[in-house]
Amino acid sequence: MEPIEKLWHTAYHFESCYEVWFYGKYVGLKSDNIREEVEEMTKTIYKLTKSLTTNPFAKRIAEQIRLKIDKFRVYIPILESICRQGLNERHWEQISQELGEKIYPKKYPSLSTMVDLDIVKIQDTLEEISNAAGKEYDLNMQLIKMQDEWKDMRFDITRYRDSDVYILASLDDVQALLDDHVLKVQAMRGSPYIVALGKRAEDWEHKLISMQDILDVWLKVQATWMYLEPIFGSEDI
Repeated sequence: MEPIEKLWHTAYHFESCYEVWFYGKYVGLKSDNIREEVEEMTKTIYKLTKSLTTNPFAKRIAEQIRLKIDKFRVYIPILESICRQGLNERHWEQISQELGEKIYPKKYPSLSTMVDLDIVKIQDTLEEISNAAGKEYDLNMQLIKMQDEWKDMRFDITRYRDSDVYILASLDDVQALLDDHVLKVQAMRGSPYIVALGKRAEDWEHKLISMQDILDVWLKVQATWMYLEPIFGSEDI
């Protein structure tokens, strides 16, 4: 009974998920997880069709489920494209122009409505636009992550000898983060997808480089002052 039970559970799981994946709202769906689940179900059904040769009725059911899964697999690239993080109004305008139909998630909220529009005919272009949106999104998230890493960064200061003057202490963490971020933002600016961020990446690079220059000058002035202070602070001078 084990193959029969596995067939029943697989069929039930697919039919339940299919209602959500095909007819439900695609916004918020994890397309990568869906692909993994469908691939796993495909393997299971394929094995079952081989092991149920002595049970014609069960084998026929397994083949019917396999056909349904295979039919849905055709639309997974479409689902991955329309579920891509980073798709915004500008990208939907590009998709609409290619399709010749005004299209956006609120008007066509499910995969089934997209299929009814025959979006498959622009699948290649859709994937290009979606991939570009994903690259732009990743760059934007990298920039946000870098900026967030500075929120809790503090300069360590220490009292200079017995005076009321404070000087910069160890700057290893600050310098390491600066160097790392300058390299990252320069690599980002070499991407063809950086245009979508406007001047944000360029402005961020200028801030980082300015901070480096300021710290360099600051440390030079501080070192010179620390060298001269004992001389001019002496009672003999």
